[in-house]
Amino acid sequence: MNKILIVDDDDFALEYQKKTLSGHFEIETVESGELALESVNSFKPDLIIMDIQMPGINGYEATYSIRLEGHQMPILFLSNLCSIEERLKAYDSGGNDFIAKPAEPTELIKKINTLLSYAQQTSSDADEIAIQALSDIASLGTIIQFYKQTQQCRTYSQLANAIFNTTRSFGLRTSLAFRINQEEIVFFDNKVRNNIDVSLLSSLKNAKRIMEFGSNRAAFNWQYCSVLVKNMPCDTSKRGVMKDYIAYLMDGIESCIIRVMTEISLSNTLDNYKNKNAAIKSGVVNIIDNLETELNQVFASFELGHELSQQTEAQLLSLIERAQNKSDALMETSYEIESELQNILEQFDESKRRT
Repeated sequence: MNKILIVDDDDFALEYQKKTLSGHFEIETVESGELALESVNSFKPDLIIMDIQMPGINGYEATYSIRLEGHQMPILFLSNLCSIEERLKAYDSGGNDFIAKPAEPTELIKKINTLLSYAQQTSSDADEIAIQALSDIASLGTIIQFYKQTQQCRTYSQLANAIFNTTRSFGLRTSLAFRINQEEIVFFDNKVRNNIDVSLLSSLKNAKRIMEFGSNRAAFNWQYCSVLVKNMPCDTSKRGVMKDYIAYLMDGIESCIIRVMTEISLSNTLDNYKNKNAAIKSGVVNIIDNLETELNQVFASFELGHELSQQTEAQLLSLIERAQNKSDALMETSYEIESELQNILEQFDESKRRT
């Protein structure tokens, strides 16, 4: 029976996991990263389930230390911290997989058995195992490189190229659609339009987050993007790992799209501001010029030494009031621009907080 070491400072979590797994594996539990380092040498587990947030040595540090000692058993992170950043830290420290709390028992056992099957392969299959598991060094490096590339993307075309560079490195053939302001923008990795792909991508708008169809096709649907993969691995374990990595990719795509949308909106609003501001300045000059001309025409009809007639006085007041109304309308336009700028700046701040 395989031996599992569970590391968690939460007594309830330890008891729950022990109860879930005790019928399938030999279990030992410890409450800290320090105790985990000791138990690795005494208990000699075949696999470790590691929490992240613990007093003293946290899960990342404990995993790193275990790897420094030369231990190669699989380490499965189990935590409430589920962001892409935390997952990348988990892989970077030497972890093999990640699952969110609370873990559904069937999924947890399946993850454990998959990791154990990799670890129990003979040394002659080491290269194949590395390919199947999409090893941390190669695949995580590819994901990190993609995240760096997205920081340089300023257009949707640049983002699509960054995505295709990444999917090609995984040996995948893909098409994708961005959904921006009720419009779909479709890209193809081979630059050749495929109407079948267009139809499929369009139909995926309200589909499940991840869905598989045909012999080896899969679709990944996030809020602003759908990616169609046309040659998913046939092997079940390879396919599962690949889905995880594409999901990480999709998280990065969403963040980049939000940032690009905000930057484009801000740029368009600034251009609009410049144009309207020039129109406001020109409009004010025209109002003054027209008012001056009309006043001169009225004054030209005056007779020196005579008081203004009621009709003339009303005419003057009407001219001034009309000029004032035009000026107010221009000022209202400037207030609208100011409001638009404020909204865009708030969106920009929100985008920065998300990334």
